Amino acid sequence: MAFTMYTDAYGVSNLIGHYLKILSFYCLYKAIIVAGLSDPLELLFRELKKNRDELELRVKERTAELEEKAAQLAWKNRELEEFAYVASHDLQEPLRKIQVFGSLLQTNRPADPSDKNNEYVIRMITAAQKMNALIKGLLSYSRISSKKAPYQKCRLDQALDQALDNIERIIKQSNAQIHIGPLMAIEADPIQIAQLFQNLIDNAIKFSNNGHAPEISISCEKRAEVGKNSGPFCDLYVADTGIGFDENYISQIFKPFERLHNHQAYEGSGIGLAICKRIVERHNGTITAKSTPGKGATFIVSLPVTQRNSEAGIQASA
Repeated sequence: MAFTMYTDAYGVSNLIGHYLKILSFYCLYKAIIVAGLSDPLELLFRELKKNRDELELRVKERTAELEEKAAQLAWKNRELEEFAYVASHDLQEPLRKIQVFGSLLQTNRPADPSDKNNEYVIRMITAAQKMNALIKGLLSYSRISSKKAPYQKCRLDQALDQALDNIERIIKQSNAQIHIGPLMAIEADPIQIAQLFQNLIDNAIKFSNNGHAPEISISCEKRAEVGKNSGPFCDLYVADTGIGFDENYISQIFKPFERLHNHQAYEGSGIGLAICKRIVERHNGTITAKSTPGKGATFIVSLPVTQRNSEAGIQASA
């Protein structure tokens, strides 16, 4: 009898639970009816649509803010580039006069090794020449964005020929040996690619081992696409047998006016590799280097075979 009473109580408990569930569904149904909805799912759809509309509005507002900030940043960058160009251009005239009058003083004064004034004039002319090199480097750096040309089919061998022609005298003076492998065609600005080659070769000659003629190897290979939205890349290698550098300073060598070596031992303005980096970035590529001190360096430039932005023009092919 006790067992019967237990089962009866358990059955009543279940019955009450089911009744409460039915009551809750009935209350929800009545709420939906009061809201004027004929379909119970319509309430959920309305809420989802409201949330979606609010999210879209926030995304639009945030996108507009970011676009405005990007436009302001681009405008400030253009202002800085124009200022650098104008300032560098205007500095050249007074600097040229310093060099001219310094040369006149040096020519018109008798050559007397004990005369300190002659030494001062020589130092002044040397300093003016270094300043001239810095100004020209700054001009080149500022022109990468302000004087750019549209992308077009660019044969790397032709760009390299132009670079070699530009520094023919330096190559002959250093007795540099340049080995060139097969090169391909890409979409690029041919003038800037020639400048890229010129700066990398000039850098290799400048930091060659004393007493040894520089040896430079230039080659490239096509690398297949790495992702769904990226096309094939051209990996360009410029290797030398120079003094090399410590790879711990890899980020420093691509900064403007940064030097790892004493400027008295190695000439240069310290902006050549910074120009290379800016050219490569303008072409949506990357540049890095591998090196061991005393065993040369290899600069690796990765450039898209086909550009995918508004500057792109004629499609290149290998």
